[in-house]
Amino acid sequence: MYAVLVLVLLQTALGLVCFQLTELLRLLQSGSHQPFLLQQPLVVV
Repeated sequence: MYAVLVLVLLQTALGLVCFQLTELLRLLQSGSHQPFLLQQPLVVV
């Protein structure tokens, strides 16, 4: 029971980190990353 909850939490955390990394890389390439960083700071789990 607890193992399933831990796996779900890990998958969610990894998904959020991957999503933020891809968004950050995409915005860095476009050259407009300052507003994004101000609106949604990178969360390190």
